[in-house]
Amino acid sequence: MTSPLNLHLCQEDPPYFRKELADCEASVFGLEITIKNFVKLARASAELAQEYTAKQLQFAEELGVFARQQPDSIIKSVLIKYASSLQEVERSRRILNSHMHDMFIEPLESFAKNEILPLKDVKKGFDKASNEADFALSKYMNKRPRDSTIADASSEVSDTRKEFHYRYLDYVIKINQLEAKKKFEFMEYILALMFTESSFYHQSYETLKDLEPHMKDVTRLLHEARTEYNNDINESQQLKRSILESAQEAYNPLHSFKAGTKYRTHQDVDATIVKKSGYLFMKGNQRVIPSWTRKYFTISKELLNYCSKAGKVSKEDDESASINLRVCHVKPVSNSDRRFCFEVISPMRTYVLQAENQADMEDWIHCLQIAAEEALYANQPKSDSQISQDIQTNDIYSNKVNNGSSQNIQQSILRIKQLPGNECCVDCKSKDPQWASTNFGTLLCIECSGIHRSLGVHVSKVRSLMLDKWEPESIEVMSKLGNLKANQIFEAKLVGDDEKKLMNSSWERFVGVSIWVGYIR
Repeated sequence: MTSPLNLHLCQEDPPYFRKELADCEASVFGLEITIKNFVKLARASAELAQEYTAKQLQFAEELGVFARQQPDSIIKSVLIKYASSLQEVERSRRILNSHMHDMFIEPLESFAKNEILPLKDVKKGFDKASNEADFALSKYMNKRPRDSTIADASSEVSDTRKEFHYRYLDYVIKINQLEAKKKFEFMEYILALMFTESSFYHQSYETLKDLEPHMKDVTRLLHEARTEYNNDINESQQLKRSILESAQEAYNPLHSFKAGTKYRTHQDVDATIVKKSGYLFMKGNQRVIPSWTRKYFTISKELLNYCSKAGKVSKEDDESASINLRVCHVKPVSNSDRRFCFEVISPMRTYVLQAENQADMEDWIHCLQIAAEEALYANQPKSDSQISQDIQTNDIYSNKVNNGSSQNIQQSILRIKQLPGNECCVDCKSKDPQWASTNFGTLLCIECSGIHRSLGVHVSKVRSLMLDKWEPESIEVMSKLGNLKANQIFEAKLVGDDEKKLMNSSWERFVGVSIWVGYIR
């Protein structure tokens, strides 16, 4: 630290004193440049810190959103803690920026404005007084010995020296004061800034230090996750090789590949419900050149659902992408131009489907028939021995179904019984038949219904008019056909003795019905 300037030397004004004064001037006015640089850099730093804080808060917010999307676990809690800690640190940084402006930038600007700038005005007065004193002395020294104006010049020198001495003392005092202030006031601003920085970093450290236990837990979990990941990679590679080896035959369409087909019959209550899915080619509705599209089919209870590979129903399909198997007939196609084809015949449309090989086609037909049978008997798990007993309760049951949709169904069934030919059995001509074959649209007596039932649901789907639950699709089929229309279709080519179908024994009747239904195969 430099010592203050000696005021006693102002009157003598020696050169070394002038040199000391010049050094002090350079120090003081150099401080102004330093202050300007400090203020400029501090403002830029505050602006960058403000922008950095905004980005860090956005990062913390995004981290919190990501954390809340995670399942409940230690990872979620730690990520939320991370986001909260980052937000707390950035709130402290905002306080730091505010303190930097209030405790450093503004005081420095005020110091330069109130202390250094006025000193420049004092220096100007000092320089002016110095020049005037020198000029007056030079003018006095130029007088001739007998010049009458010597007294006046001497008085002028005295006045200018007095003014110069006054200005000199004032300037040196200001210099000494500013040098003294620089030692403590200017350094106070620097110290305040450092205390603020220290407080911010200390608080940030304490905030982040609380995360250390959580970070150790996460480090352990990450190590375990990486180990598990490496193990999963090895297992995946082994599983890949195993799958490729076991799927060699599946690549060839000539070989059958069944992916876990499961089924049961209606008598086997505890078994698994029919489940089968896979790709089949479906024939389009075009009349001239029909197209074949590959679709994914799934058996779900009584429905056969299908969709495209992308999981959507094609725009070309006007009908629903579900087929009700209760009212459908499934059989292979023998006269098709393509191999391994079978039909799903519904009242609205005949679906022609193609499998990749013979075994796959047979499996689909079998599963569809089993699913249809299961759906048909889902609401009536009764044996043939119970049928007679159930018939005796028809009248009681009919009296109970008198309201809502049940009443509408009963009215529809009464209209079905009034269709031409429905007053007697379609096979044996017994009066008042109480059973129906829903896919043929005909009414049967109880004895013929047992024969139809023995043929299998894939041939004839038998239901009770009074005991079973009827769907609108089945009622629509029954309403459009009837015994008379059915016999006109299926017996159109029967002549002579073939027309005598009224037989006495059940076996003969079974043979007759088998011949009759053979026309649809």
